[in-house]
Amino acid sequence: MSGIDGVLDAAGFETMLGGCDLVITGEGRIDAQSLRGKVVFGVCRRAKKAGIPVCAVVGDALDDQLDGADERGLCAVFPINRRAVPFSEARLTAKDDLRYTVRNMLSFLKAFER
Repeated sequence: MSGIDGVLDAAGFETMLGGCDLVITGEGRIDAQSLRGKVVFGVCRRAKKAGIPVCAVVGDALDDQLDGADERGLCAVFPINRRAVPFSEARLTAKDDLRYTVRNMLSFLKAFER
């Protein structure tokens, strides 16, 4: 069993999906390795079975390595690193960058409330 499957089973993930319209998950960096079973795509695999889309908030995204992500249930990726700087600098503003990204994402989603 993969690590993410063990965590999702222990947390009762499928039960928590009841009534959800969207799952928001995250990871430090999303890239080709992510497609092979890291957290985001473990969550996507389970949410897709329930017909629920997933978006990911990530520290860094290598979009050119994510071919096929949408077929796996990942509808959007929101990187928090707003400036092209090395990790040693980005980590100093990560908390504020995360807050900014999530605020923008939630404001965007609010536009679709009924």
